[in-house]
Amino acid sequence: MNIGVIGAGLSGIFAANYLNSKGHDVSIFESNDKIKFHHNGVLRFENDYVPHYLSAEYKKVDIYKNFIFEDKIENKANLSMNNIYSLKTNGGLHRRSILKEDLTNERYILKTSPKLNNGIKVYEGHKFIDFERGFYIFDKIYSEEKGKDFFEFDAVVSTIPLSLFFEDIKFNYNPIYVYSADIEDIESSIYQTYYVIDYDNPIYRITIHENSIIIESVDKIDPLKFRNILSKIGVYKYCGIFSERKTAYGKITNIDDNLRRKSILKLTREKNIYSFGRFAVWKSNLVLDNMLSDIETIDRFIKMGKEEREYECSTYWSYEWSEKNFDFE
Repeated sequence: MNIGVIGAGLSGIFAANYLNSKGHDVSIFESNDKIKFHHNGVLRFENDYVPHYLSAEYKKVDIYKNFIFEDKIENKANLSMNNIYSLKTNGGLHRRSILKEDLTNERYILKTSPKLNNGIKVYEGHKFIDFERGFYIFDKIYSEEKGKDFFEFDAVVSTIPLSLFFEDIKFNYNPIYVYSADIEDIESSIYQTYYVIDYDNPIYRITIHENSIIIESVDKIDPLKFRNILSKIGVYKYCGIFSERKTAYGKITNIDDNLRRKSILKLTREKNIYSFGRFAVWKSNLVLDNMLSDIETIDRFIKMGKEEREYECSTYWSYEWSEKNFDFE
């Protein structure tokens, strides 16, 4: 079947490669003039099928974790630490993975950047999408003619933010600032994560990733002003010059769940557009590790007849998606 994928980020590459591997004719569309994959944080996954469908080289490592709370380093998080961290990172009270007692997590990390499989058609530099009269992609805001930029697909998988389809629905999100620096003058081969719990500290996570250190913050900061924390974990005097990157959508503030699911179902029923990835389904606690079952289900829906698909999609978005396929990071 002929399938279009909107967005060539992590979720888009994952979806396009998976569907391509199942024999579909896949086209992927990216708003930037050139697809250049980068990720501001550390990519690590619980399962090896994620890097497999990203067509990236990877390796398995043990990542050790600690917690920084009230100026102390702790080995274990309690319920109050969970609540403070949850409020700090996404504005609500949710169970976080920091409550897991294991001090070591086995993870798969990428050694190379994700890439698209051979045979996937790539369209770059498309800034505007109009779904009212079919599936059109234009370099300009509007055109009455189909022209060379007209596409028709059996189905579309969208990874772009759900808010771009519904102007009357306002979604809240907070940017994330990511600071990274090389660890200089010494050899480093460790993988460690420190969760910064204190609510008044904008830093929420510090990662040592082999020979680099990555600081993730909910506000713009000068990393060197947090010398006390960097000294506690033993890296301050070995930090090189920090670079800054900003993730535009960052931490999502959840909207009413019924409204969210109704919006996604409307796209699927009326436009045959399937939302895939945490921005497309607007769910902050969705992680890529859990999305193999999602793209498998989307593939199954695409192959159904119209009436069967409408019934199955209604059931899926009413129950299964929200209950089974979300996890907390």
